[in-house]
Amino acid sequence: GKIETIIGALAVATPSEIYGYWCLHGKYGKLPWKVLFEPTIELCVKGLKVSKYLANVLNIYCDRIRSEPSMAEIFINPETDELYKEGEVMYRQKLGETLKIVAEEGPGVIYKGGRIG
Repeated sequence: GKIETIIGALAVATPSEIYGYWCLHGKYGKLPWKVLFEPTIELCVKGLKVSKYLANVLNIYCDRIRSEPSMAEIFINPETDELYKEGEVMYRQKLGETLKIVAEEGPGVIYKGGRIG
């Protein structure tokens, strides 16, 4: 396989994973679909304090993160141009926006022909 499917933006999920969750939710879910995304969207938008563990992992993969633009965009603090450190707040605005759309419109928006697919 291509390295992009192992490291970087294309390595984040199995194809059709969100659709699989949608199907399971339709069969077994009790809460509204939109509600399932709310805690994660809030963390993405309001920020998440970087833990000691995450800071250590970022340091281990420093070279890979810096060489992969999609990872650098997420894990390098734009205020310092350094990897996020323990205690700093990391934001995931784009992920939050994407999850909000999926929460409101369903998973079809991220697949071929969808609004963000």
